[in-house]
Amino acid sequence: MYKLGQAQTYWRTVKLWQPAGDSGALEEASFDVRFKWLDEDAYDAFIVQAAEKRLRDRDVAPTIITGFRKLQAADGSDLAFSQDNLKQLLADPLVASAVMKAYIDSRAEAWEKNFSRPLVSGLVAAPTSTTAH
Repeated sequence: MYKLGQAQTYWRTVKLWQPAGDSGALEEASFDVRFKWLDEDAYDAFIVQAAEKRLRDRDVAPTIITGFRKLQAADGSDLAFSQDNLKQLLADPLVASAVMKAYIDSRAEAWEKNFSRPLVSGLVAAPTSTTAH
């Protein structure tokens, strides 16, 4: 059931390609991030601020991340979520970009699932050209 006014968070798998040792090959890696769903006004402000201040992915991502899981330290131990670990994770530009891509893709996917439906009978789509006939 949808609950109006309830803070919404959700888990999303982040996939990225990373160098695999000295061979130069790339391997796929993944982990889960819990994102905060921003309402339309907050999302617009988030995007405008990032653009106006020319913020990097690693600078804006902490605004929308509330947790992570399935992430390990170099020694193989599970990495607990903390602001310090998040900062260290986002210091890798490949990771920071993959996180932001996952967030933006998740918003687009939600929009498509909620709004991609045929036009209601009797309504006409807006013209795609301003050329006079």
